[in-house]
Amino acid sequence: MRALAALLPLLLAAQAPVPGTVSVEPATGDVSGATAQIFAEAVQGALTDVQFLPIRPPGQGRYTARLRVSREARGQVASSEPRWDSSGGLGSWGAALSVRLPSRKPQMRMLYATRLDIAIVPRGGGQPVWTGKALTVQVEATRNDSPAALAAKLARGVMGRFPAQSDEVAAIP
Repeated sequence: MRALAALLPLLLAAQAPVPGTVSVEPATGDVSGATAQIFAEAVQGALTDVQFLPIRPPGQGRYTARLRVSREARGQVASSEPRWDSSGGLGSWGAALSVRLPSRKPQMRMLYATRLDIAIVPRGGGQPVWTGKALTVQVEATRNDSPAALAAKLARGVMGRFPAQSDEVAAIP
């Protein structure tokens, strides 16, 4: 009986939180300002999908979702996605317009790995009652590498695993 009583706190700690109200803190790590807010809004939407009720101001929910975003270069890749550039100018001899048409010629671009970690902790703080992680690798300066696309993709990837608890990082294409 004592053994069961000793295991009970461990079993309760291993269970995922019962969805309720949650405050989402702005993302920390390699993002700031508007990008941090974009990630916070994407996580709020993903939390809603798994029956949490995001509320404001921060710190007022039953739980607090703490976000961390990290981003690092992982090498280069040849990309054939076109870039649209144009420029113009006005001088004393007239005006000029330069338009660079897209080309399918491969260009070398950086690959960036972006990772989102979410920790759900009780309002008063303490140890997380649930954590999740997701990672995606995208070519820089593409539609899939925009903060909005990354945030939506990673937030759904992390919270799509809720309530399962895993230390593994979800790989998101």
